[in-house]
Amino acid sequence: MKRALRSRGIAGKQPHCDGLSVARADASTSACRLRNRDNHRGSWHTAFTLVELLVVIAIIGVLVSLLLPAVQSAREAARRSACSNNMHQLALACLNYESTNDAFPPGAVGARGGSWADGYGASWRTFVLPHMEATAVSGGLEMTASMDLDYGPDFSNNHLVLNGYLPEWNFCPSNDMPREYPQHRSSMIASAADYAGVAGAAGNDPECRYIGTGTGNIHGYNGILCSNCKMNTGRITDGLSNVMLLAEQSNWGLTVTGGSSAPVRTDCRSSGLHGAWIGTFLKTEGVGGGNSFDDRVYNTTTIGRPLGTQFCEFVRDNRRSTYCGGEPCTMLDNRTPVLSSHPGGAFVAMGDGSVQFLSEEIDFGIFQLMAIRDDGLTEPQNVAGGPGSNPCD
Repeated sequence: MKRALRSRGIAGKQPHCDGLSVARADASTSACRLRNRDNHRGSWHTAFTLVELLVVIAIIGVLVSLLLPAVQSAREAARRSACSNNMHQLALACLNYESTNDAFPPGAVGARGGSWADGYGASWRTFVLPHMEATAVSGGLEMTASMDLDYGPDFSNNHLVLNGYLPEWNFCPSNDMPREYPQHRSSMIASAADYAGVAGAAGNDPECRYIGTGTGNIHGYNGILCSNCKMNTGRITDGLSNVMLLAEQSNWGLTVTGGSSAPVRTDCRSSGLHGAWIGTFLKTEGVGGGNSFDDRVYNTTTIGRPLGTQFCEFVRDNRRSTYCGGEPCTMLDNRTPVLSSHPGGAFVAMGDGSVQFLSEEIDFGIFQLMAIRDDGLTEPQNVAGGPGSNPCD
């Protein structure tokens, strides 16, 4: 009987193959060995062949090439959003200033001095510092003294406060232009700026409200942030949502300098070589100082060139000096172009604080009308005031 049970493999425990139950009670020892051999083979690691490795690398390369544009697009979208937010915050600061003082900040003012050394006063950006959470900076400034960090340090302590002050809200994240201007005479560091106040337009104004005619430094005072202007909302009869307050200047321009046949990249920003805090030498609204250089108004732009204009023929060659890192950047015309690092157009902030992205295809006449506070026009007039022309001819 026991012999019969053993022959059927059911005496005691059923046979195992290295601890694995045999599916059938009558499996032979050779079958177990075969299974053990197969299990052992399955634990071996098989290496990639060269062809398989190349195929994997090729697939990874294709995936990266497909994902890279999406990653770059996402990064640019984030930078655009940050740039738009900077302009929105600056526009709100101007509106808060208006609420406190019953007028928008002047685009630029002259200082109490009357010479080159102490005559250039503050820009609109300097006036709104308290509304940009920068009271520690604004509290140390003497607002009637010069904001020129190259010459002004001899006449006030403003350079101690502004030297090296480079707030992030001055800059578009997409811009690769210099953020600082080392000063030639004083070695101070002035902040550049990628956003200009809109002083008005050099054309499409029935009243021809421009200054600097014949000097090349044309400045409009028919907008909101014009020099020595104090615009309250009652004087902006076209409506705050229809008139530009700020415009973006966040890309390199081009100019052809003396002795050169090819254009070189140029800093055409309205902050010029003296930075974000300097205003103008002009004494009163619409009255210049008698010198063509006195008519310069920093940190504002008069719309006299189409949006996206890249050539800045008004810029003087600075490559033999330390200004702007040797790049051409001396501003000799207040009609600095609205340029952007964002493809297809540029951001502008309106008088109500809203921010728009204007296409480079916008009609030049319409673009000028958007800079004038009270023209009452729905269609452009014959455009005057193009580059190099007298805007009131």
